[in-house]
Amino acid sequence: MVPSQRKKQNKQERRNSVKHIIRVAAALFILAVCNGIGVAQELPRHRGYANDFAHLLSEDEVVKLEVELAKYDARTGIQIVVVTVKSLGGYSVEDYTRNLSNSRGVGMKGPNNGVVFLVAPAERKIHIAAGNGLAAQFSDSTARRIVDESVAPEFRKNRMNDGIFAGAHSIMQTLDAARVRPEGILGATELKFPEFGMLMLAISGMFLALIISWLSVRSV
Repeated sequence: MVPSQRKKQNKQERRNSVKHIIRVAAALFILAVCNGIGVAQELPRHRGYANDFAHLLSEDEVVKLEVELAKYDARTGIQIVVVTVKSLGGYSVEDYTRNLSNSRGVGMKGPNNGVVFLVAPAERKIHIAAGNGLAAQFSDSTARRIVDESVAPEFRKNRMNDGIFAGAHSIMQTLDAARVRPEGILGATELKFPEFGMLMLAISGMFLALIISWLSVRSV
């Protein structure tokens, strides 16, 4: 094979290699985006402390609850998140609450001291779950007592809004009574988004492929 033909063949091989890398990176990017969309559809993205996706509260009540829970977080470092959902999507209320808490990073990462108060009116389910850091002060039996004594009675009277506020207030009062004081910087919260990590990995792959392509062209 003459030098010119060998050079032309090597050039074509480089181009084919670069095209393959770009195709793989593009496939990873599409997979990550689709995965992110799937997670977003399965679990609602809470944007604060009061998240009324089931529309059980008025706008003023959402703001009031948001302010109360934000003040409590600033005072104690404990993040209480109230979430109402239209449907559990086939999950048990316990699994749905756990998945929501883990995927959205409720509470401080170190002490693991967040509390999720979930209401699913379509399935007639109520669940309160606390992080492991609050296990000694806020047990499962304590959560059930709050639901049975503060939330459920109001719900049975069709006063969903009053039940939500009663539940949130009972959670705060119970934690205050236990004199919970988490270590670390009060009010600090680290949100976790697993799908975001996959997306960034795919984007990094795209940039790497483009750099390799540019270097290959420069070396020809």
